[in-house]
Amino acid sequence: MSRHFEQLSILNIFVIMPLTFLGGVFNSISMLPETAQTFARFNPFFYFVDGLRYSMIGIQEANLWVGVGIIIGLILVFGAWVWYLFHIGWRLRA
Repeated sequence: MSRHFEQLSILNIFVIMPLTFLGGVFNSISMLPETAQTFARFNPFFYFVDGLRYSMIGIQEANLWVGVGIIIGLILVFGAWVWYLFHIGWRLRA
């Protein structure tokens, strides 16, 4: 977690941007090498992008319900984590 505003860009540069490029946003993951395709299947951004692409143009690269399950699971896990952090008051100002 960042303590200063400038540290917020580290997450975007080193985590969000690579996951976006390997998530099939700009091209199909079938165009990637086999090892990158395997990594993309473990990338949560891939399932967000695949669901959005399916809702707009009807093309999907993965099972839609697997993606929905992964997204709901991530929402539950990170939601519980955020709830816990608020509950203990982690880094909240008095």
